[in-house]
Amino acid sequence: MDNNGQESVLETVQYQKSNFIISGKYKSSLLENKLMAISLSKLQYAEETSDSLVSRIKASELRELLKGNSGSFYQKLDEAARKMTGKTIGISNPEEKRFCYLAVVIMSKYENGEFIIEYNKHLKKYLCNIKQNFTILNLSLMLSIDNGYGFRLYELLKSKAYYPKGYENRTKSETFLVKYSVAELKLLLGIVNAELDTVQRILRDKEIPDYEKAVEVSPERMFESWSEFRRKVLDVAIKEINDKTDIRVRYDTVKGGKGGKVYEVKFYVTLLCIKNIVEPDENEDLSNIVDEDDAIDEIYRLLGNNIKSVRDARSIAKAAGNDLEKIRKAYRIYEAKKDVSNIVGFMIAAIEKDFSEPIKKKNSFTDFEMNRQMSTEEIDELEKVLLERQMAIEDII
Repeated sequence: MDNNGQESVLETVQYQKSNFIISGKYKSSLLENKLMAISLSKLQYAEETSDSLVSRIKASELRELLKGNSGSFYQKLDEAARKMTGKTIGISNPEEKRFCYLAVVIMSKYENGEFIIEYNKHLKKYLCNIKQNFTILNLSLMLSIDNGYGFRLYELLKSKAYYPKGYENRTKSETFLVKYSVAELKLLLGIVNAELDTVQRILRDKEIPDYEKAVEVSPERMFESWSEFRRKVLDVAIKEINDKTDIRVRYDTVKGGKGGKVYEVKFYVTLLCIKNIVEPDENEDLSNIVDEDDAIDEIYRLLGNNIKSVRDARSIAKAAGNDLEKIRKAYRIYEAKKDVSNIVGFMIAAIEKDFSEPIKKKNSFTDFEMNRQMSTEEIDELEKVLLERQMAIEDII
C-alpha cells in the first residue's frame, strides 16, 4: 500500500484508552506513548474470552507509522521497550490501609521482524473492550504529534472535555474548563518522575496526595520556575495541539501565596465541530465557563426543588458546557414560559437550540413571549427527544 493509501486508512482508525491509565502519573517518552497507541489500536479487537493480552506489530509497519529508519530505529525501539516494562499503575488509600499496584506491560520483545507487547491480564478491563470511563482517540492524529508533552497534555484534556452520549453530532463548537495545579501537571506530564521512591513516599502518604511536596522532594530539577515551565513546556505543547488536533486550547493562571506564585492552570478546551469547523474567537469571554461542580451548584440555586437528582443537573451542565451564562439564559426562558412539564428537557432544548431570550410585548396582558422561531408544538417535541437523550446520558455517567 502506498503512503497516501495508508494515511487514508489510518485516519479512520480509533482506539479506546482508559481514563484510569491516561490519568496515571508516570514518565514516558514520545516513542513509548506512540508504541502504546499503536498496540492499543490492535489490542481492542482481542477476543472477549482470551486471557492473553498480546499485541503484535510488524517491524516494517512500525517503521512506516513512526517514520523511522532501519539503523537508529532498532536502538530506539530497544530503549523504549525496556522502559515500558518498568512502569506501574495503581491506587493507594492510607486511611483504609489498602493499595494495589500493577505493571502495565509485563513483556516487550522484538523477534522475527515483529514487535510484541504483552500487557498485564489483570488490567484487561482497562485495556480492551472497555465498557466505561474511557476516551476515544484517533490513531493518525496521535501519531502526528511530535512533542512528548503535547501528546500527554492532549490525552489529559481530551479525557476531561467531551460531549456526552447523544451530543456528539453538535453543529456548534463548545468550550470546557479543565483545571490542574502546576505541581500535579508536572507529575502527569512526567517532568517530575512519580515513580521515584522519594516522590512515591509522599504520594502514598495520604488519600489526597500533596503534589506540591512531592515535586519539592524530587531529586529531578527541570523547569522549576513558572516562566520556564510556561515557555518550554506549556506553550510548546499547546501550539502543537492547536496546530495538529481537533481541539483548541487556551489557558489562564491562578496566583496566590507569598509573591503571587502561579499554583494552578485553567485550560479552556474548545472541541471543534467536525461538520462545521469554526475556529474559536480569541477574544471570546471565557469567564462564564466554570467546572462541573460550580455549574451544578448554580443549577440547583436557580431551579431548587425542580431538580430531582444530581444526574438531571449534570445533564443540563453538560449541555451548556458548564457555561453559567447559557444556564442562566435557559432559566430566564423557562421562567417566562412557566407551563413546562419537563423542566430538564426544556432547559437542555433551550441551550441546544440557542433559543432567543423572551422579549417584552407591547399592549398585551402578558409580559413575555417565546421567540417565534419555534412553535410550542416544536418545543414540546424537542423536549421529548432530549428527554430520551438525557436517559442515554445517564447510562454512561
